[in-house]
Amino acid sequence: MDQEIPPSTLKELGLQHIAIIGVGKVNASIGAMQLLHAQPQLEILINVGTAGAVHKTVGEVLRCSNFIQRDFELPFPELAHYNQPISFQSSLSNKYPHLTNHHHTCSTGDNFVHLDTHHAQIAHPFDCLEMEAYAIAKVCQLQQKQFLALKYISDNSDNASKDDWAESLQGKAKSALSEELKNLLISLRAQS
Repeated sequence: MDQEIPPSTLKELGLQHIAIIGVGKVNASIGAMQLLHAQPQLEILINVGTAGAVHKTVGEVLRCSNFIQRDFELPFPELAHYNQPISFQSSLSNKYPHLTNHHHTCSTGDNFVHLDTHHAQIAHPFDCLEMEAYAIAKVCQLQQKQFLALKYISDNSDNASKDDWAESLQGKAKSALSEELKNLLISLRAQS
């Protein structure tokens, strides 16, 4: 969303191919497919946004290369392959050896986790909660593209999350994401 990092900042960083995808897995899938259709030469997609904390501190920016889908459940073991975790950790390390600290795991679901009781119902094999990255990761996996998500930890996924998220957007989220994206682009461009 452009509230998380302004498009003008993205252009200042020299990014030419930008897609503002909105909220949720469907919008993320459509946005990623449209971008890759329009720009098939792209090698890597970078998703920039906010996420709720699980075992991290509000204000951190995580580089996520592992993705799970938390709101997809099938009671049939023979269909489990439709909801497999996706990891770009090894391929990113091989293609971009100078790229570091991208091992975090992001959990995607079409719900804003904001209640202590809801948070307690979710298993925690991940570092943050958000609503788009798994969908983009799936598109990138199918299109054989690299993918990395930068996630600013905006809240603690609890009863105060709605207010904390809104406050983060007015506070440090934009500058922290901009700085992290700038550093990431420097690393990626140095290896080109």
